[in-house]
Amino acid sequence: MSEQSEEAGISTPRLARAFAWGELHPRRALTLLCLLFFLPGFFTLPPLDRDESRFAQATKQMVETGDFVEIRFQDEARNKKPVGIYWLQALPASLLSGPDHNRIWAYRLPSLLAGILAVLLTHAIGSTLFDRRTGLIAGALLASSTLLVVESGITKTDAALLAATLLGMWSLARLYIGQAKDQAANAPPLVAYSFWIALGCGVLIKGPVIFMTLGLTLLTLGIWDRSLAWAKALRPLRGFLITLAMTLPWFVAIYYATDGAFYAEALGKDFGGKLASGQESHGAPPGLYLALVWLTFWPASLLLIPGVPWALSERARAPARFLIAWALPTWIVMEIIPTKLPHYPLPVYPALALIIAGALAAALSDTRAALAFKSWAAKIGLALWVLPAGLFALAISALPTLYGNGLNPFLVVSSAIAAVLLVSACIFHLRGQLLRASVAAGLTGLFIFTFLFEATMAELGDLKVSPRLQHSLAVNGYHDSEKVGIIGYSEPSFIFLNGTRTHLLRVQEVEAFFENGGKVLIVDVRHEEALREALAGSSFQLEARDIITGLNYSKGRDMALTIYTVTRQAEKITGEHE
Repeated sequence: MSEQSEEAGISTPRLARAFAWGELHPRRALTLLCLLFFLPGFFTLPPLDRDESRFAQATKQMVETGDFVEIRFQDEARNKKPVGIYWLQALPASLLSGPDHNRIWAYRLPSLLAGILAVLLTHAIGSTLFDRRTGLIAGALLASSTLLVVESGITKTDAALLAATLLGMWSLARLYIGQAKDQAANAPPLVAYSFWIALGCGVLIKGPVIFMTLGLTLLTLGIWDRSLAWAKALRPLRGFLITLAMTLPWFVAIYYATDGAFYAEALGKDFGGKLASGQESHGAPPGLYLALVWLTFWPASLLLIPGVPWALSERARAPARFLIAWALPTWIVMEIIPTKLPHYPLPVYPALALIIAGALAAALSDTRAALAFKSWAAKIGLALWVLPAGLFALAISALPTLYGNGLNPFLVVSSAIAAVLLVSACIFHLRGQLLRASVAAGLTGLFIFTFLFEATMAELGDLKVSPRLQHSLAVNGYHDSEKVGIIGYSEPSFIFLNGTRTHLLRVQEVEAFFENGGKVLIVDVRHEEALREALAGSSFQLEARDIITGLNYSKGRDMALTIYTVTRQAEKITGEHE
């Protein structure tokens, strides 16, 4: 075995055997790895505010009403995203979410499966561009990344959109690499049609967003190569008809169902607004994603800095050129767009994983390529990697102290173990043992995510206002959501857990709510005085049953919510006479 191989760390028998098994069974290995990373917290985390609970509640109402065209949150039209993600969530929700349809994990299943599919497609693209080992490494890097771990465990569009985007990228990669080998024209029809199926899925999930990543990749390759002749193998005419057949029926149906309002809001206000300005207080200057990548791509970001110069040095070769055309233009456009959210760069992360995997594979076999991983730039990358790692390790024990039951010795020990693991990854990196460093980084991520999403989150009672409210109502036998009203707390998670017919009230609406049969009122302490004044001359009497305190993390505000039952004064007098 060469000195370079020993430095890379592949001389370890266990590591060699693990990679050998992974190369023989890449889909099994990557699926298992995904489950290890994605399942912590999947069943135990309560519904999150606000986007997850909004998506879940809209799907829940589809299941309850049988209307699979319009998208609604209670009585309000939710004309922001197309219907695809709601359809995907509706099947598991109808079968697995219980009689009240409020088991959030059932709504998360499509994201979990989409995350696994995204990792498998990354492996397939890597195998097409390079070889199976490189594809395996890239898939493992993506599976471990913070952003995909999070998005694969919540009920949003982004994991599903990523899977659709990667199906389209797999088709482009097969044809582009095939054209370099004079085989593009002979590609199976399924390769071409996969691109248009991916477009159809992406449009149904998140509208025109998928066109940006796939379209910019095609445009950049065409300009760079001064030719897109290979793209004729996509069979554009037949393929476009496939996309239309997938998408047009619902887009026509929603036009008539909303009298065109869906397009005015989804394209004009939501999509157009994000392009024009920082929508919903999410504006930020260019460069934000470059700063966040060390957190959102962690722990895969360990070897990111040495990977980028390798890709640039290999740009004359088709695989590296394809990855640059995928990653760079989309990244630039997202940095320019005023509205910025941490999950927006997710479609670029598989390209980063493939670049790192390609650079790592080259370093394992070429001493000159390995020098980039020992440069000062690589050490800066290591320092940037350590910062979020340290924050994650600290969070395991610190969060319960701030938002839970206080300092937990078990979690303090867990934080210390996480710190030891991240130090070992740093030592391997500084020694130039790249494969060992990557494995140690992945194990650090797995340990941290497992304890953070399971043990730590279980301790954060102050952040679980909605579950605790719903539990108190259930324990006291208040099961009819139509008879429950709430003032001062309107988080979607409570609507999802308690029931679609829960009333979000203002103080001046309380008496009418009681007149119409309301029996339970939940009141934020900030509205107590106004409520007493409003009911001063009323025959309705309130009796406190429970008080729920905690933090509304969506607004960063402490909460104290009192649960009242209501009776009429006349009813009490009648009962006494009897």
